[in-house]
Formats: sequence, structure tokens, C-alpha cells
Amino acid sequence: MKKKLFISLCWLFSFSPFASALQTDRFQLNIPTHFGSPKLEESDSKRTWSYFSDLGTLVISELRCDKACPVVSQTDVNMYHVHKNAKDHGSMLIEKNGVVGWLLHSPTYGNRYASEVTFSHKDASITIDFMYKKSSSSLDVHRSLVEFIRLINEIEFL
Repeated sequence: MKKKLFISLCWLFSFSPFASALQTDRFQLNIPTHFGSPKLEESDSKRTWSYFSDLGTLVISELRCDKACPVVSQTDVNMYHVHKNAKDHGSMLIEKNGVVGWLLHSPTYGNRYASEVTFSHKDASITIDFMYKKSSSSLDVHRSLVEFIRLINEIEFL
């Protein structure tokens, strides 16, 4: 038991350090180095940064609204109703430094999990979406969840 716990702790501490910050005028987020450089896509009111790693795909997006953006979108509500009885599904409202967010974790179709949080801050909706592989090893799934929680803890609203 002690050996297994020691190996688990060593594995958890093996996460990559944070790289340079992704920053807009609404938020700043430190991204772990193993995600590498992002692919940026821009449209009129939305910017999306996509990162790819061996853990999965990380997509960060910022949507600008004419007024305050809703915290919970209709897509979130639909996904909640589809998966509300599914195993490993969870959703909740969270708060980070006075900014409210909607956190959703669910299995997706296929061999993946999705963890997503959307914050509404001033005139922007900021979404962190992490899609990672289901694995035969529960340690890999836990590592992905810990990585997602680290990202939420690193966001700063400006």
C-alpha cells in the first residue's frame, strides 16, 4: 500500500511547469509547457486557442458579447440533460475571485471525456475545454483531471 501511494505521489508531482501566460484584456492563464504552442483562430467576436498533447486536447476560447455574456449557454443545458443520468457526469456552478462559472464533466461519444468550465466576466465569456482519452489506467484519468483543475486555479480575471 505504501509503495503504491509513493508511486502515485511521485507521478502526481511529475507534471510539467507552467509556460508563458495566455493573456487578453479580460483574463490571463498560465499553460503547462507540455501543451506546446497554440493554434489560434479568430472570428469577429471570438478567439480560440487550441493546444494538443499526449493527455488530450485543450481548447480555450473567449467570446465577446454586446452586454454581459450568459454563464450557462443552451448547449450546456442540453448537454446536462442528455448526460444527467450517465455515470461519471457532473456539473455545478463555481466561483473564482468573484466571477461565476459553470463547470461540466461528462463522458463523450467515443473514447473520450470532456471537462469544461465557462466563466462570464464583464462582456466576455471565457471557456476552458479539455478533452482527454478514457484509459484503462485510472491514474491517467486522474492526471488529466488534476491538470484541468490546475488550469482553473491558474486563471486570473483582469
